[in-house]
Amino acid sequence: MKLTVSEEVAASRQDVFQQVTDFDRLLGRPADAKTQITRLDHPAPVSEGSRWQGHFVLRGLRRDGTAELVSLQAPDGYEIHGEADGMRGQLTVALSGPPEGPTRLDVTVQLRPTSLTGRMIVQSLSLVRQTVAARCRDRLQHFAREIESRRTGPAVTARPSGEASGVTTGISGVGAQNRQG
Repeated sequence: MKLTVSEEVAASRQDVFQQVTDFDRLLGRPADAKTQITRLDHPAPVSEGSRWQGHFVLRGLRRDGTAELVSLQAPDGYEIHGEADGMRGQLTVALSGPPEGPTRLDVTVQLRPTSLTGRMIVQSLSLVRQTVAARCRDRLQHFAREIESRRTGPAVTARPSGEASGVTTGISGVGAQNRQG
């Protein structure tokens, strides 16, 4: 399953990069109270090779997982690979646009099953992918507005919230486009 969410941010690429790589702040506010993530190489600075482990509840069961930062390219983005109970995942955060802004923020998540349990989880997520996509889009829009309110760079103009947002979802290489806003 592949899910891509995009948002335009009225801030310089460097400002956006600083915010999306503030892992301690980002991981300090998990999606729900049943999620816990711990950095394994703390207090070293985050760099390629940094690792996390954690757990979350999905379909009523606790799932344990690990993740590693495999690529960190300032100010263009990063890539994290992870594994959790029968699934492998890849998170890619890509920044594009002129250095002074506005910046396009693309977040892509790919999940691949590695076991029968993982296959069942990925298939169940694919059945509700539009709901998952809408939640991800809403969170990314909120995060983009937070970045804009905190930024320290020169003033730039972005499109109104939602106008530049796009969500692309797909299962096993089959893509579907959903433009909202």
